[in-house]
Parts: sequence; structure tokens; C-alpha cells
Amino acid sequence: MKKIFFLAAILTIIICMGAAFTIGGIAYAEELDNDECDLVFWENISELYEGNEEFLTVTVTKEPIFDINLNLLGFIYDFNCNGEQGYAIIISIDGQFVATEFFFYTENPYKVIPEAAQRIYVSTLIYIYFYDNNYYFADNGILIDDETLTALSIVAYCADDTIYGSLSEYVYYSERTEVKHELAKRHPGLYEVGGLSNACAAIAGGNLIQYWDRYKTNLIGDYSPGTTVGSLYLYKESSSATDNMITQLYSDMGSSQSGTTVAQFKNGISTFCTRKGYTATFSSCMSGSTFNYTAAKQKLNAGEPLALFLYTYTVSDFYTEENSDYLTYKIGSGAHVMAGFGYKEVTYALTSGGTRQDKYIAVASGFFLRKRGYFNINYNTQIDDAYALSIS
Repeated sequence: MKKIFFLAAILTIIICMGAAFTIGGIAYAEELDNDECDLVFWENISELYEGNEEFLTVTVTKEPIFDINLNLLGFIYDFNCNGEQGYAIIISIDGQFVATEFFFYTENPYKVIPEAAQRIYVSTLIYIYFYDNNYYFADNGILIDDETLTALSIVAYCADDTIYGSLSEYVYYSERTEVKHELAKRHPGLYEVGGLSNACAAIAGGNLIQYWDRYKTNLIGDYSPGTTVGSLYLYKESSSATDNMITQLYSDMGSSQSGTTVAQFKNGISTFCTRKGYTATFSSCMSGSTFNYTAAKQKLNAGEPLALFLYTYTVSDFYTEENSDYLTYKIGSGAHVMAGFGYKEVTYALTSGGTRQDKYIAVASGFFLRKRGYFNINYNTQIDDAYALSIS
């Protein structure tokens, strides 16, 4: 019978380690790098045997595991602890390494896969692998068909490889005013699709197409993009229909593991729309090499969403309390595309004196961990290009 430990909390790492050593009787293996992920593994072992460390001997090997899009997600640790065989899976979630599984009396679930295969961790207790351009279940080697793969991708962990950190802050104020415009009460929030690598451009394009399908029917065949509740419009979450649409856009854009250019992005959306009997028109929201926020707001006010081509950026969320806003930021670095569906301007009279104004675009980030949020146009950002999209 398995002993199962599901560790939900992010553990604070306090042990400093060398390449190979012994502390309190614990024999540490030389195969590890002693990086942050390794420290999470050792911390969990130490906590489980707290008070009996002098009797603890551990040998361990470490292998990489990937998400369903073949991005590095974390590592699996195959260990023997005082004669007890087990394994641990530690992955990066929200910029932190977390032990999602820690099993004793259990063999490595990837033990029988081909040597050249890539181990893929879908979610808790779901293990598959990628080999010779196909996906297989790890326990029995059965080939995974496209329908099953799509279903798995909905529940799959996704590597946040472009997200490299998180920050938060309180803004204390005596007065706060807000100007906001939104194209929908809940705008599109599509995210990663299984089997597509570096697909952020197609995902952003998919969010834009889903938005316009509300007004230009059959952009997505046999599909209703959202629901009206009173005077509010709520866009639907990801589905097989939107995943298929994003996959088509990925092909139309000529996207690949190396990414997608701005020209490919525009041509791909134009190709997609022409096939459906519509015309896509792009309007620049740049003044030279600088983002023109005023022009972007004008387009949003006219009902035209944005495509934002970024390098560094944040995706923020708000928690408003009495006389304070608590802001959380997901910080990203690397070429990325997001879709914009509104704006927000917040002006504070600070309790410490002075004023502060933050300007945001409401975005679909393309990331599962924060599908929707606010992009601060002036904080930790590099905006390389921006366009508004109209479909007629």
C-alpha cells in the first residue's frame, strides 16, 4: 500500500548543502546539483524523519520531467530511504518549486518507458511520455489519441518558463479614483494547448478570434463564445473548439518552437478570417517605437481589442481593502504576446503624501496560472509592438 503525502504548502528552505556530504547521519547522493529543487526534496525528507535523522540514509537519482507541451516542468526523484523505495515529483508552480507528490513503497512510474523518451507529468497521478513524435501512457505504453490528449491538456500543469518571479505590494491611500472600460464583464482567457510549443502568438490570436466570434458568427464553427447575464457578457473558458481554433491559427501563422514574428501573427489571423469569409484589419498603437496608450484606449473604446507584443511584462491582480490596495504581480521575461480587452487607470492620494497613477490594460495572459489580469504599461515592461484588431 502506498504512503501518500500531498504537500500543498511551499516550504521554506533553510539547509545549505555542498555537492556531497553528510548532516546528522543523512547520506546525500552525489548525483544531484543541490539547486533550489534539490533543497525542496531534502527539506521534505528531513521533515518526514524529524528527530530520527541520525538513523537516516538516502540514495537518490534525479531525472527531468516535462509538461504536455514539452517544456521543462521539474524533476522526479527516485530514492531509497532506509531501504524504502519511493519517488517524489517536484515542479515549478508560480515561480516556486513545490513537491506535488511524495510516495513511499512505490516504484518510479516512468520505470518502463523507452530510454530516449521524455517523461511528462500531466497532473497528480497522471504520467505519460513522449517518444517518436507520439504520446503514450507511462504505465502500459498505450498510444494516446488526439481526443484524449486534448482532455489531458485541460487538467495539465503547464511550465511557466517565461514567468520568473512574483512580487506583491500594498498601496495605502486616503483617496482612490478609478477609470475603467471593459469590452466584456469576463473577457476571453484561453491558455496553453497540449502539443503546441511556443504558442503564445496563436493563443493571443485565439483570444482575439473568440472575442470577435460574438459579433462575427461562425469565425469558430458551431460555437457560441459566451453567455449574456442581464446586461453583462461572459466569455466561455477553454474547450475543444477553442483548442482546435488555436491549433489552426498556429498552423496559419507558421509558428514553430522558435516562435512567431509579428508579420506571421498578422498574416495568420488574416488567413484564418479570410477562410471564414471575413477581413481582418490591424491598426498600429505605436508612435515610432513607443506604445501609444491614448491610441490604444481609443481603439478599445471603439470595441477593438489589442495584440501586445512584449519582452518584459507583469500580469497584476487587485485586492482592494479599506484604504489600501494589495497588488500581486507575475513577472515575465522573454518574447510574449497577450491580448487586451479593456483598460483601467487608478489614481491614489497616498497616505505618505503625494499621488500615484497606475495605467493598465486588461489582458488575457495566455498562462493557466493567471488567465486574466492587468498589464501595467509602465512597470517592468518592454512593449515592442501593439495593434488593434477589427474584423469585418
